[in-house]
Amino acid sequence: MRAKLSRRLGAPGRTFDRGTFGGDPAADIRAETVARLSEWTVPGGIVRAGVPRRLDGAVRVEAQFRATFPPPRDSLWSIDAVR
Repeated sequence: MRAKLSRRLGAPGRTFDRGTFGGDPAADIRAETVARLSEWTVPGGIVRAGVPRRLDGAVRVEAQFRATFPPPRDSLWSIDAVR
């Protein structure tokens, strides 16, 4: 997804990559030992793509557009986190 968005929007203005994947990538993401996200500033807001921590424990890549996001180290930015 990062490559496709980069082709369309250019280089991301900000990235946050932490950790390396081991034998079970889903477990690494749920344990928050691995984090990946990229952000592009576009008219009207920010496009963020990555693998957020989800309240339901599911692991999936998400892309969102919002006016603002929590800091990159706050991994709870999935759509499930919206109140």
